[in-house]
Amino acid sequence: MAKITRLTCLLAALTLSPRIQAGEPQSGDFDNPKRLSPRQSKIPAEAPPICDLRVKQPKLSPGNQFRCRGIPFEVTFPKAYIFEQHHGNGWLSWQHSPTGQVILLSVRAAAWTLYKNRWGEVDDYLPRLFKSLPGLISPEIGTPETVSIPGADFARKVGFSAGDAKTGTAGVSLSVIVKGWVMHLMITGKKGYPLRRGGAYSESILSSVKAVPRSAPVLHKFRNGMTVELPHDVWVSIEKDNKGLPNPTYMTAGDMTIIRVVEGKPIKPCDQLTQQDWNKIIGSVKNQPGQKGRILFGYSYWLDIGGIRSFWANADLPAHFSQETGRQRDPATATLMCHKNTLFQMFTVATRSTRRQLSKQVEAILVSFH
Repeated sequence: MAKITRLTCLLAALTLSPRIQAGEPQSGDFDNPKRLSPRQSKIPAEAPPICDLRVKQPKLSPGNQFRCRGIPFEVTFPKAYIFEQHHGNGWLSWQHSPTGQVILLSVRAAAWTLYKNRWGEVDDYLPRLFKSLPGLISPEIGTPETVSIPGADFARKVGFSAGDAKTGTAGVSLSVIVKGWVMHLMITGKKGYPLRRGGAYSESILSSVKAVPRSAPVLHKFRNGMTVELPHDVWVSIEKDNKGLPNPTYMTAGDMTIIRVVEGKPIKPCDQLTQQDWNKIIGSVKNQPGQKGRILFGYSYWLDIGGIRSFWANADLPAHFSQETGRQRDPATATLMCHKNTLFQMFTVATRSTRRQLSKQVEAILVSFH
């Protein structure tokens, strides 16, 4: 998370830089901007709810089903069980501890350990978990086995037991990785209880685990009521900017693209802004790339999105995960639009994807602005 905090400082420098560049050949100038057609976001009626990773008590869906928009897992639990619910930065967990039984579900967004060593990410989970659960002393852990779950990138299951045969527990842990998300599910119970490994409830829960497509958008709502459609798998990594204002930073789970949105006030009403006014906002515009500090600026151009003027600037930042990706710089963009007397700024950094992929993603966000 420290690296993302540094990114916030770099993006702040990008915002205040006096030299944002212009002149990309295929793009528009101020009087003849590149025109994009706006697109209205549609959320299907059957879309699952958004499970906010910041709230203290996320809810299971009706029927005790874990089903969240943007998170590619589904799990159904016995209706008889009520869960304690927890949250953290990028993860959710549900836990139930009736006498002699435990269910724990933990879901979190991408971590680089997933990409460097997915076997270790999965197989090391259970020993770490046991250290946090009093009552499961000196467990015996079986040999992990790879299992098949349609649509999943990777899945492993392992059995375990703790205590003696009469009063001890026997359980199973299932870990699944899908498109940058990891889910850990642990179920255990004492002898004679349905959550014991091989018991009816335990088998029912395990068989309900599914990898599902992300089929509905996530919308960011600005304070004046405008919205933009963000990638389906975003989660909030930073809630407020360094001034304490509610300008969040998002991260996508699939490719770890960082998206920061900022609202501000223009120097005059949007429809009265001249090119000179815009230049005061974005800085003096040059026709060649330039560098300020560790930020390398690329070309920039003007957009018209359904009558809303927008400015787009390319940049490169030092790579945030150079050891993992092997590259020295990350492609980035800064965009600015003015509508309803509000300035909307968005900064994006692709820590794993290419410039072309990032541009396509940013354009899809911009045309959804309404």
